[in-house]
Amino acid sequence: MPEQKAGQDMLREALGTRLRVEREARGWTFRKLAEKLNAASRGICAVPDVESIIPQIRRWERGGAGVGEHYRTLYCVVFGMGMELFTAVRDE
Repeated sequence: MPEQKAGQDMLREALGTRLRVEREARGWTFRKLAEKLNAASRGICAVPDVESIIPQIRRWERGGAGVGEHYRTLYCVVFGMGMELFTAVRDE
């Protein structure tokens, strides 16, 4: 099972890099992305306040945590992308 955990860690890190690259390509700070995720959540799902989302974004971008399904949806909305954002991690 250690190989499986290592593989999951690598996938989370690759996804985190992808999310960081997409955020930075738009010139957004962590705060700006948190504001956009919070605004996009209205009518879709409940999320914490902007200040609480910022540390979570940092964890996702470091690969320290997986991105839950409702946040995946919100990322797709704010980035204007489909779920391929989460299914096709590119080699940069």
